[in-house]
Amino acid sequence: MNEIKQLIENSFLTYAQGIAQSRALIDVRDGLKPSLRSVLYANYDDGYTSAKKKRKFLTLMGSATRFYWHGDMSLYPMMIRQAKPFVTRYPLYNAQGSYGTLISSKSESAQRYVEGYLSELGNLLFVGLNENAIDMWVDNYDETDQYPFVLPSLGWWPLINGTMGIAVGIASSVPAFNLREMNEALINSLWGRPFNIPLPDFPTGATIINKGEVKESLKNGTGKSAKIRATIEYNAEEGCLIVSELPYATYTNTICEQLDVLVEEEKIDRYIDLTGIDPLIKIYIHKHSQPAQIINLLYKETSLENHYSINLTMLKDGKYPQVFTLPDAMQEHLKHEFKCYTNIYKHRLDVAQKRLHILEGYLIVIANIEEVVKTIKSCASAAIAKTELTEKFQLTLTQAEAVLKLTLSRVAALEVQK
Repeated sequence: MNEIKQLIENSFLTYAQGIAQSRALIDVRDGLKPSLRSVLYANYDDGYTSAKKKRKFLTLMGSATRFYWHGDMSLYPMMIRQAKPFVTRYPLYNAQGSYGTLISSKSESAQRYVEGYLSELGNLLFVGLNENAIDMWVDNYDETDQYPFVLPSLGWWPLINGTMGIAVGIASSVPAFNLREMNEALINSLWGRPFNIPLPDFPTGATIINKGEVKESLKNGTGKSAKIRATIEYNAEEGCLIVSELPYATYTNTICEQLDVLVEEEKIDRYIDLTGIDPLIKIYIHKHSQPAQIINLLYKETSLENHYSINLTMLKDGKYPQVFTLPDAMQEHLKHEFKCYTNIYKHRLDVAQKRLHILEGYLIVIANIEEVVKTIKSCASAAIAKTELTEKFQLTLTQAEAVLKLTLSRVAALEVQK
């Protein structure tokens, strides 16, 4: 019985760890979940990086299935989410077409109607990838291709887009931040200077009314939720309250259901929902109602005041779930950038040294050009010529191969100073 119990416990732990690593949690270094990382790389690798090569999302999904193994029912919602400016603070895709509104969470058209391509920021995630910035790659599901274990994300940190994830016994809720504010904090942290922890900055706007508690939560990695209030202003000419900003992840169909109750209870007169990509609800109040009182009522009775929990549980080194403080998470990203830049400069140095080695061989050839040409002409094959060049002129095999690839026009143009 004890053996069976131990087997079940070990199997459950393995399963829970697998879910956390492969689906639910972001890597603190690049701020991305594994599935999204692989999808973005597939589209980048296939060249869907500008308006010149925009395609239907159905095509982008076909590209992504090289690496994405969870099925297309979940693939399109994940991809189109990254194109919605009211969901993702800094969209990773540029979309054209009906990609959804703030009326409901699933209001986008089918994937065959919406076109898209990687945004400028989406492209920047891969800077340095062709210069060996990343030294660890992952096999896809049938071991026919590979994608990066983590992206370089040099110069900006996708964690600022925020994320939510639920694994087995583990949850994560990271708010969105302002890119400029986060970069300023990262620069100060890099140089060991004091810095202000940036407050969340959600794509739908609205106002955080417990900023002190939120800062403490970010300092600790968990704690009080952000309490967010919609922006509501009174328009005296129309006699209505105008809602222009919403708490994050709140859709107007939910709010309208709650407003219907208030209309039935005669606490408000009526309302009109004119929301599209940007929120716009006009709430008409009774003639003798006090706007300030109705606004307080709306915050109390509807989702025009809502909460966003803060739980900075992320993967360390892409493997180990950990609750990070925001300053510690920032340091992990800086360490990652440092490693990427080191890899890039090592690669550039290696390329330069190999080029220098070839040029040194060319200098020897220029100094002995007539004899070199005579030697090559006298050889019956390229293999023999290579051997003769290495023996007569002390060239390495690499230098000899480079010399044999030179055309006559290039030999004539070779100059020591150049």
